[in-house]
Amino acid sequence: MAIDSLAERPLHGKGFFFRMVAPVGTGSGGLVALSDARWRRALVTMLSAFSARGLSILIGLISVPLTLRYLGPERYGMWMTISSGLALLGFADFGLGNGVVNAISQADGVGDRKRAAEAVSTTFFMLSGIAVVVAVLFAVSAHLVSWSLVFNVTSPVARRELLPTLAVIVGCFVVNLAFGVVQRVQLGYQEGYRSNLWQMCGNVVGLAGVLIVTRGSGGLPWLVLCMTGAQSLSVVCNFVNQLYRVRPWLRPRLALINPHTSRTLMRTGFLFCGLTVAALVGTSTDNLIIAHFCGSAAVARYDIVYKLSMLTLVVQYFTAPLWPAFSEAHARGEGIWLRAAFRRATGVSAVAAVVMCLILVLIGRQAIRVWVGAGLVPSLFLLLGFCCYRLVTNLSEASVSVLNTAPLLRAQMVIAGVASIVAVSAKIVAARYAGIEGVIWATAAVYGVLFSGPAIIVADRWSSRLA
Repeated sequence: MAIDSLAERPLHGKGFFFRMVAPVGTGSGGLVALSDARWRRALVTMLSAFSARGLSILIGLISVPLTLRYLGPERYGMWMTISSGLALLGFADFGLGNGVVNAISQADGVGDRKRAAEAVSTTFFMLSGIAVVVAVLFAVSAHLVSWSLVFNVTSPVARRELLPTLAVIVGCFVVNLAFGVVQRVQLGYQEGYRSNLWQMCGNVVGLAGVLIVTRGSGGLPWLVLCMTGAQSLSVVCNFVNQLYRVRPWLRPRLALINPHTSRTLMRTGFLFCGLTVAALVGTSTDNLIIAHFCGSAAVARYDIVYKLSMLTLVVQYFTAPLWPAFSEAHARGEGIWLRAAFRRATGVSAVAAVVMCLILVLIGRQAIRVWVGAGLVPSLFLLLGFCCYRLVTNLSEASVSVLNTAPLLRAQMVIAGVASIVAVSAKIVAARYAGIEGVIWATAAVYGVLFSGPAIIVADRWSSRLA
């Protein structure tokens, strides 16, 4: 309730976020009010994201060492590898979820509820069909593939638990695929704080389940069900609350499926799908490559540093809510606001990224020693590699929000595609000859040169022309 009140409360441009949009107000009080509304919603979403992330970090501090000691390096590494492998199916929605964000933000900009409702219904039923196909394919292939060889597990316990764990993770993925459209709807309305609140509830329930399972000596599938299943449950509850109570006109109905809306979403969706595939191939294959060349136990050492380095991603909590704002501003032709917002957001992201990465370098190894024990303390070279990688990716976060607008999707896909292909090739060679340290340094080098730099240049030039 407090967050909802803050989201609706009028602000008067005296804070940091509102000073940056002063040029928009020349000659039009209405534009000032609209600008303030955008930044107010972005600010509330950012604050809720900080809260959700803080809770997630706290739960991770409790659950990661608990589950690592309980499962052992191989079973824990197997869990993380399966999760990373399934993340590669993020393209399974064919970009429809991201397409809804642009569709909702544009419809909201012109006050067209019917257009928004058609986009939601069309997307939900299309994603539901895809979810059924994924479930059937897994059921058919479950006993046709030697999963123990795929994930390189050797112990009898890990082999026995592998298939049930896969089934739980795939089941949760299918649920999230269909019902997760609600999170895109909320992002399109610049109300990401609602999704963050539901995510926090899911995290709390998941932690409670993990404590129960570890005390009751349950297996890995039960642990995964508690952690992943709790999040799926929160997504379903969010879906029902948002589309049946908060915005009932968006409730999915077969009568609202629109062929024209479907074609439009598919065109935009395929571009987002290409971006998703490029991102997953380029950045989510690390655990799979390491497991193949270095073994599942090495994944655990790599994953611990990866999780700690995610603390630097707080920059995204500031830039991600700007995506629908940029899309709406482009639809309204407000190029001056868009350029000013992009440049200020890029500056803030750069400062925050440098500060967070310096903190990670200074205390990272000591934090891991206290967190999970001396046996998993990374080398300084590995830690520095993660710092460089997070730095170059955070620098481009604001430009990615600009590139997500429809006119720049093709340009972004080309940049991301080239970077991902080169990154995977470099990581395979690095894993073979330099181990896990080589993997992260190869990723940082490729994405710094081939993605972050070009993305910032393209976004800045486009926003300048629009202004």
